[in-house]
Amino acid sequence: MYYINKILMLKILVLLTIFSCFTGSVNAAETSTITFAPSAEVVDPDQPFTVSISIDPSVPINGVQFDLQFTPSLVSATEVTEGNLLSQNGANTIFNRGTINNDAGTVTNVYGFILGATSVSSPGVFADIGLTAGSTTGTATLSLSNVIISDADANAVPYTISTSDGSGSININVGPDNTAPTANPYDTNQDYIIQIGEMLNAISDWKTGNLPMGDMMTIIGYWKSGQPYC
Repeated sequence: MYYINKILMLKILVLLTIFSCFTGSVNAAETSTITFAPSAEVVDPDQPFTVSISIDPSVPINGVQFDLQFTPSLVSATEVTEGNLLSQNGANTIFNRGTINNDAGTVTNVYGFILGATSVSSPGVFADIGLTAGSTTGTATLSLSNVIISDADANAVPYTISTSDGSGSININVGPDNTAPTANPYDTNQDYIIQIGEMLNAISDWKTGNLPMGDMMTIIGYWKSGQPYC
């Protein structure tokens, strides 16, 4: 009995040593890279933008899932669309767009996988997240969680998240709207001040029926004020 137990313990130690070596080699050499990048890092208020989730597989893979968190007071999510990562070899895929909760600032349960035994090993975009900036200025933070990349045997593949600053999350600056206001059609030099000649042009068009009286009176008011009208 003593010798049997000794042999059994030796086998267990050998198996543990092999497993330890295997785990270490996966972490060191088989780490996939997720690139988490926005279409723009500065967005005007109320403007749409896109965040792409790209993956460079370290081994052949056939499935991905993730959740997204964002600052709901500054941005809102509008849609999730599948990229070309899993279908790049013509494979059939199933893609779940997830659940958007703009009150909580989350997009949860986004996943996709290849039907059948096919796998992919070339980099590509897994998903594009459509978002819209709010009317409040500030810095919105976006991050990923619950990420799983699976290989052809449904085993989880180690990964790292690559961002511009190496933090694993990205910041979107929602800045002021710098779009210039539209000048009045009679403001020929577009300086937002109506000069006397520009006012007389408006009166002339009113006399010929080409300008409503209300619009003419507005232009006269701009001229009288001598100040920028916007």
